[in-house]
Amino acid sequence: MIEEIISKSYLKRLDNIVQWLERDTFNRESVSQHSFKVAVFTRVLLDDIFGDTQDFRVERFKMNCVTHAIFHDFDEAIFLRDVSHNVKYNEFNGSDVRKSIDDFVEYEFNKEFAKESESEKPAYDTLKSAIIDVDPDVKKVVKVADWLALLYYCRRELALGNKNFELTYKYCINGVIRATYNMCKMIEIIFNISTENVESNINKIMKASVYGETDY
Repeated sequence: MIEEIISKSYLKRLDNIVQWLERDTFNRESVSQHSFKVAVFTRVLLDDIFGDTQDFRVERFKMNCVTHAIFHDFDEAIFLRDVSHNVKYNEFNGSDVRKSIDDFVEYEFNKEFAKESESEKPAYDTLKSAIIDVDPDVKKVVKVADWLALLYYCRRELALGNKNFELTYKYCINGVIRATYNMCKMIEIIFNISTENVESNINKIMKASVYGETDY
C-alpha cells in the first residue's frame, strides 16, 4: 500500500488541487494544506473532549478520527478536482451530485487499491475505512474540524479585505454550530461524558474577532 501512495500521483495531486478557484482570493490553499489544518483541529478537539485518558475504546476512536481527518479529502486526488459547496449542496440536485462523485471515487479506489494479497488487506481495509466506509460517528467529529478549517480560511481572507467571503463566513458559522451540536450529542450518548467545555470553547471562537491577532 505504501508503494501505491508514494509511487503514484495522489499526494502530488493534493498539493496541486487548489480550493476556491472560482473566486478571487488573496491566499491560495491546496487540499494538502486544508487537510493538515483539519487533522490538527481534530486532534486538539478530541483532547479537549476526552482529556488525558487511557481508555482503549476512546483512544481507538481518537485514532480513527485523526486518520479520517488526514484522508478526508483524499477522494479529490481520485476525482482529480475540488468541487465547491455551491455545487455539492445545491438545492436542485446536490444529493445526486454527491452520490455520483462518491460512486465514482469508490469504483476508482477499488480499481487502484484492492489487493488479493492477504498481507496487504489490513492496509487496504484501513484506508478504505478512512475514505469510503467511514464510521458516521467519526465523520461527526471531523466535520466540526472541517468547518473550523473553513472558518479559519474565511477569517484570513476577510482580514485582508476580501469581501467575497462575507456570505461564506456567515454560512460557515452556521455550519460550525450545527456540526458541533451533532458531535456533542453523539459524544454524550456514546461515551457518556459532558461536552460543556467544548461547546463553551466553540462559542468563544464564534464570538472572537474576525481579524484575530496581528502578525509581527
